[in-house]
Amino acid sequence: MAVGEIVSFVNTPAGVQRDTVVVSNPSFDVAGSDDEDVEDYRHRVFDRFQKQPRGGAYADYEFWGEVVGGIVRIYPYTGNPGEVDVYSEAKTEPSNPNGIPSAQQLIEVEQAIMYDETGAQVNRPAGSKINSLAITRTGFTVVVTTLVDDSDIGQTKIRIEDALESVFANAGPYIQGLTPEPRRDKIYNATVLSTVYDVVSSVSGSFATVTFYDTLGGVQDLSQYDLGHGEKARLDSVEFPP
Repeated sequence: MAVGEIVSFVNTPAGVQRDTVVVSNPSFDVAGSDDEDVEDYRHRVFDRFQKQPRGGAYADYEFWGEVVGGIVRIYPYTGNPGEVDVYSEAKTEPSNPNGIPSAQQLIEVEQAIMYDETGAQVNRPAGSKINSLAITRTGFTVVVTTLVDDSDIGQTKIRIEDALESVFANAGPYIQGLTPEPRRDKIYNATVLSTVYDVVSSVSGSFATVTFYDTLGGVQDLSQYDLGHGEKARLDSVEFPP
């Protein structure tokens, strides 16, 4: 519609005249952006199809919390008697690479769980106190010793780092009845080792050992790491000592 054109409503909205003139509004000219990308939206739709409302089950908390803009995952747990601990994961982006929700988002998650979109009807079961919490993100360091590659060792190192980033990024909490199989809450050294082996063997290279550890904890040579409530993982770095 052109600016200045008259629009005549058949059913006039409240507070609007039947004949209304189209005017320019700078806010209408600004391109919008989604708080949720296609994959996150697909995840919510698929989850809603699989997990029908059950009056306060874990799946309900997940659905209620994930309607908040910028929140991509909800991890609910039974806390102290009469309490539910709800961990929220925000969308990862350059300004927030760890997906840690803001204080305002945590408030909005709590409100979304407590009340429906009208603000009138209570969603959560009576007597349940909501603890709205942020996920944590634990960083890990991988050590690959004596890497040999006669083709392009620099490129091989990049491929190893990319493959390991996926291993740690895909790890996450497991909640029975809510999280799809297979479980990803345990990070095994065998998995880290096989990931490196797949890359190195594809270029006919070799290495001596592969170990990993919690970067801040500093416990060397973990055989496995079990993620806790609301705990996610990330790859901090890969070291290649001779």
